[in-house]
Amino acid sequence: MKPLTAGMMCILLAGITCQESNANTRPNDQGYYHIDTVYASGYLSRVSYQTHEIQPPSSERQDRFSILLENDNRVVLTTEHVFLDERNEPYWTKRHQCVIDEQSDFYPAAIELVYRQMEVKGFHVHFSVTAGQSCQSLENIEYRHDVTQVYFSCHNGHTYWGQSVYVVGNTELLGNWDPAKAVRLDSNYYPSWQKTTLVESGKDIEWKCIKREEQNPSAGIIWQPGANNYFFSDNASSQQAIF
Repeated sequence: MKPLTAGMMCILLAGITCQESNANTRPNDQGYYHIDTVYASGYLSRVSYQTHEIQPPSSERQDRFSILLENDNRVVLTTEHVFLDERNEPYWTKRHQCVIDEQSDFYPAAIELVYRQMEVKGFHVHFSVTAGQSCQSLENIEYRHDVTQVYFSCHNGHTYWGQSVYVVGNTELLGNWDPAKAVRLDSNYYPSWQKTTLVESGKDIEWKCIKREEQNPSAGIIWQPGANNYFFSDNASSQQAIF
């Protein structure tokens, strides 16, 4: 991998948390480091920063990143890298953040990234150590073609303590009708439950809302009554049903 000469470059692939890593990390006293290879949710990710000669021992690492649209319409990119010790506990964290405003040439690409971030396969973003909060570039954005985002809503989902509402369906990403593999929705607007999740592209999707206990997937199961809900995944960005 060629060394970086201007600022820092971060190449991120899909996955909020890396569950396993064989990465060799070389942090220095300023917190910059180089990481070779990590795996995030099964997809290869390479993250590289400007490096120095100081090379502490290798470490396991977890990566997180977020892409947020602020109230003032700025897009904020944040990366957080947590290094774990031999007991698998955090011992060192490095966080980077930069902002893309509406005057930026790559603002339209950043807005698309916000709304399609679950489909992101990878992108390049430059953080500059001398340019304050502004991102220096956003380029080479790749989106996955095998999935698409759908916003699910299940209404009238009254539950008891420890029970939640889920979406389950006829595809792998929706659990193949197995309540234990169903996708849990959020209860921010209880008793309506919502969440954006990924489904397979180009598929005829059948699905239902279900209630089940969070800790015991086989307990407290209540299925949405009536026929299965149906849509073609490439033609729908939102779906809703009611108990």
